[in-house]
Amino acid sequence: MPISKSNQTHPQPLSSKSEERTGLQMHIINQQAEVKHHENTVATTKRAAVKPLNTQDKNALLKRLKAPSPTEVSSFKKRKESIKAPRSGFEVERPLTVSTEINPPETEQQEARLLRIKPTGSHDDVPYIAFTFSKPMVPLDRVKQDNAGETSIYRPYTLSPEPEGTWGWVDPKILRFTPKEGRLPKSTTYQLTPVKDASPTGLIPQGLKSEQIETPALQMTSIFPSGHQASTETPVVITFNQEIDPAIVQHYIQIANGHRMERITLEEALKLLEQQGVSKHLSVLTPHPERAIALKPIGTFKADTQISVELRRGAIGGEGPNASEKIQSLSFRTYPPFMISELRCTWNKEKCRPEHDV
Repeated sequence: MPISKSNQTHPQPLSSKSEERTGLQMHIINQQAEVKHHENTVATTKRAAVKPLNTQDKNALLKRLKAPSPTEVSSFKKRKESIKAPRSGFEVERPLTVSTEINPPETEQQEARLLRIKPTGSHDDVPYIAFTFSKPMVPLDRVKQDNAGETSIYRPYTLSPEPEGTWGWVDPKILRFTPKEGRLPKSTTYQLTPVKDASPTGLIPQGLKSEQIETPALQMTSIFPSGHQASTETPVVITFNQEIDPAIVQHYIQIANGHRMERITLEEALKLLEQQGVSKHLSVLTPHPERAIALKPIGTFKADTQISVELRRGAIGGEGPNASEKIQSLSFRTYPPFMISELRCTWNKEKCRPEHDV
């Protein structure tokens, strides 16, 4: 669409509110006409008349200024007074005297007390015994010597019975006993008795009292077989919580159903289970052969029968003198005889027809 030129270089303002429009609007301007209009405007602008001051007017203007004072006029400004140089020192020779009458102030020394013994009471596994005090009982360099085995250990407690292990100060405040086997032997009651001797730092610990630690007696932990599908000829393998003497423990094992058992080795039990195709389970149940005993029934078990194996009171393990105090029992069940438990032809419990499968 052709655009006609116009003498008007700016868009016309809206004449009334009725002519107001909203939305996107576009105005077309003649650029050459706009530049020419600007040049004409600058050329016709009037400038103010400028007249230079004559000598008389200049002097009158300068007289109105304040004249500078004579003190402010100087070729070089100096400070009022220079800083004096420091005075040289001098030596005074005097003899050094030390009075023997002056004693260091006496400080009140708090007494060393036993804070705790860990553990005490009954525990399944005791990896160590730790004694913690409120004050350093041995010097810091003694801790390094004790750990290296160079000196005798200061021990404010005695342990009875004392298994094979090591005593040592972990730091100046903590004494620890660590058994050689990684834990205290089970079936044992340990007595901790205080010894009121002065420590290498000169302190006598206060608050010491006798304590006791007891580890569990002999306990049955698992039995093989388990469940409800055991063979009537299966050997029985029982595991315990500690090392045992099978010849001794055998006398405390009783079959509640009246079946007679004879002791066999684990190797013999493994061969019998291999014949039954279940030997792979035995290796999982007996990771510690020294804690297990194997028994074989004289004859066979009755089918579909609950077999209960009991450990009577007074059984003694191989780690300590404490005997079991309660009757313990584990059980399994032999497989039932072959029988049909359910018979149906369809899944929706309809009556059977001659053409249906059973």
